Amino acid sequence: MLDDVIRPTGPVLARFTRDLTAEARLGRLDPVRAREAEIGRVLDILLRQGKNNPALVGPAGVGKTAIVEGLAQRVARGAVPLALRDVRILAVDHVSLLAGTTYRGQYEERIQGLVAESTAAPDVVLFIDELHNLIGQGTAMGVPMDAANMLKPALVRGDFRVVGATTDDEYERWVCSDPALERRFQRVTVRELSVEETMDVLRARVTGLERHHNVVITDDALAAALELTDIYVVDRMRPDRAIDALDE
Repeated sequence: MLDDVIRPTGPVLARFTRDLTAEARLGRLDPVRAREAEIGRVLDILLRQGKNNPALVGPAGVGKTAIVEGLAQRVARGAVPLALRDVRILAVDHVSLLAGTTYRGQYEERIQGLVAESTAAPDVVLFIDELHNLIGQGTAMGVPMDAANMLKPALVRGDFRVVGATTDDEYERWVCSDPALERRFQRVTVRELSVEETMDVLRARVTGLERHHNVVITDDALAAALELTDIYVVDRMRPDRAIDALDE
């Protein structure tokens, strides 16, 4: 049971995050392939004394979230440096954070709760997908809410660590345009996988897809999904577009 492997957290973290490390220990995360270099770079940054917040930057569908899930799996196996053996990687659910925030101050209170509880738990590493959504985004009762201004002081002090993920355009627009914020993060460029690497990813995922859909997926079907999505799905990257085609 997931509850048996999740360590206690504060009420805000418990409500608005998912414990990826606990899910990895239960085998609930998909296998990750061809991302050893990026995972290694994230580990190096997390071990720094300062500027220890990695920002995964790359196009939609390139596999940024998979890198964090691969990191969680390595932590769950104990295949990380000693200083990171006990970390918990908690994925922030931004939709839930915003849900129901109809009055001024509600969203800010939730962000402040995340900061306070993460600061009080040095083993926590927050994963913020779509990082730009937490920077100058959204309104409550017409009043702009800038979560970055609440996050920045704690990041400067090194109170807690964050792994962010966003696209190149959004990183340039929302992070690079703010020098104070940019200094808090170390950019990790996430490249698109090659055809061969994508085939490795698909082969690693095929067992779960076969079990879910109660079908047999041949290597020819994997190759066809990869080839056809390369031709016809040009607005997203490998491996996401090929995985989605197989999952349809």
